[in-house]
Amino acid sequence: MQTRDELTHMIVHDLRSPLTLVTGYVDILEQMASDKLNPDEAECVTGAKQGADDMRDMITTLLDVGRLEAGEMPLRLQDHDLAEIARKAADRFTPVLRDRTLRCEMPPEPMVVSCDADVIRRILENLISNALKFTESDGTIRINLERKGADVTISVSDNGEGIPRDQHEHIFEKFGQTNSGRQHRHSTGLGLAFCRLAVEAHQGKIGVQSEPGKGSTFWFTLPTRNQSGVNYAGNTQPAHFERIG
Repeated sequence: MQTRDELTHMIVHDLRSPLTLVTGYVDILEQMASDKLNPDEAECVTGAKQGADDMRDMITTLLDVGRLEAGEMPLRLQDHDLAEIARKAADRFTPVLRDRTLRCEMPPEPMVVSCDADVIRRILENLISNALKFTESDGTIRINLERKGADVTISVSDNGEGIPRDQHEHIFEKFGQTNSGRQHRHSTGLGLAFCRLAVEAHQGKIGVQSEPGKGSTFWFTLPTRNQSGVNYAGNTQPAHFERIG
């Protein structure tokens, strides 16, 4: 297993250079020919750019999963308002909502935690992206924040097709997937693995509540107090925390 993971890591790492070239040339084509392409041609260029961006994101996620598993991904801890992070994550999906609704349900007071804002934003973007995959037209996705004791709970809910209970424990594993046809076609099974490892690196917990036909709620918790220096959950490597400010 270790040899396979090391080989996968090397191959994926080496894919970055040619992918950077592809992305660069597509960007140049888009800039130079934007006013010369007909709508169909422009759509092809946009599709190529989106495909390259998606592949770059998959490569980044796979490499980060490996770094998190090894305890080698440093967290830049700083006090942040989780509500602000959640709003920024939600705003990125405004162009692709179409007939769906994305609601942010948050208390009026700030919810400040010590965290790596970029990592928490990526967790939320993964969960929102998953919710969009399962939400049909006129559906609603909700992001909710609430304080529970010393922790803050963040949840992303949809009213999609739901997930059978016997699959709940596997979907957070690396390359884990549900039997849903839509999920199987469009997922590498890495996004939720990244979410689990990143949440645990912050000394939080993650889970899902779902059943077929009743939608899904993915949730995770973060401690409101600074716990820097604690080991990554699930391995014996020391966590790398860098306190900023």
